[in-house]
Amino acid sequence: MKKFVEIIDKGECCSSLQYFVNGKLANNQEWKNHEYYPQNGNVAELVESKPGVLLHSIAINNITNAQYYILKISNEIFVPMTGKGLKDISENEYKLKLHNTFNSGMSQKQKNISDSYDSYLSKSYSIGKPNYQDQFWTDIVKNLDKHTNNFTIPIYHDGLVKECLFYAYDMCRHFERTSGLIPNDWKLHIASEVCIVFETHFKEFNSFDRENTMKKVSSVNSFEVLSDTIDNFFY
Repeated sequence: MKKFVEIIDKGECCSSLQYFVNGKLANNQEWKNHEYYPQNGNVAELVESKPGVLLHSIAINNITNAQYYILKISNEIFVPMTGKGLKDISENEYKLKLHNTFNSGMSQKQKNISDSYDSYLSKSYSIGKPNYQDQFWTDIVKNLDKHTNNFTIPIYHDGLVKECLFYAYDMCRHFERTSGLIPNDWKLHIASEVCIVFETHFKEFNSFDRENTMKKVSSVNSFEVLSDTIDNFFY
């Protein structure tokens, strides 16, 4: 018997997992090809569990177990989510709401973030400074690989924000150690470069997250003082 669900919290979407279903990636890399991104109110068929493929039991922080499910939006689009972001619905509800699902690409806020990508580089604090985004992305992938046990543990929105903030702290600390001090424009430039990487690769990372990250980085007087906290997070 088929089961149907409605997305009630898109923040529980595991958009960066590297899983294939019927030859299709069940993550945002594939969704972009269809101009789709999960939104609250979207409906889907809940794919029946198959051990090791569609329904996974995972350890989170080595304390609790959680499950995430694969939603079939269409034959081309599959979405992994935790149960916290879903509610059961009837087949009739599914059919009534299905048309809304295919008209829900990126939200306007997400489009604004994407459209304004280049404008971030024109901020006064970034003028004349190098582009570190490719270098940062390489490091960030390694950090995520470590923190998700080779991408077998999902990382949620709060985790992405923390990864961004602490990587910005770490890079500012590196600059501070190399130069002896770090002016505020360099704090902002480095934090902005890190945020751009997260905005580019993780659609859950939004303008509010960017603003908070920039403020926190800018407010630090000495990153060396944060060394124990940074090292505990990364090393």
